[in-house]
Parts: sequence; C-alpha cells; structure tokens
Amino acid sequence: MTNKKRLGLCIPIRLHEKLNDQAEYQGKTMNSLCLDIFWEYFENKEKHRKIK
Repeated sequence: MTNKKRLGLCIPIRLHEKLNDQAEYQGKTMNSLCLDIFWEYFENKEKHRKIK
C-alpha cells in the first residue's frame, strides 16, 4: 500500500502547455514537475513562517 492520494486539477490550456513544455525541458513527467512545484511552495512558505 502506498501513502499517496490522487489529485485531479482542471487548469487552463495555456498553463497546461507551459507546464508540459517545462516538464519536457527538465526531462520529467508533468506529474513530477507539479509535485516539485507543490513541495517547493510549501517548504518556502514554512520557512517564511519560522522567520516571522
């Protein structure tokens, strides 16, 4: 059993194209790129909370 949940997002076509282009450039899947973006966002947000 994995410790994961599925997430389905409806996003604008232009955003999908940009994410797909970036994922291809980095040699990742779009799912992997989105996970990286989410983790980076929440890690940065937590760092800013600790500073305040």
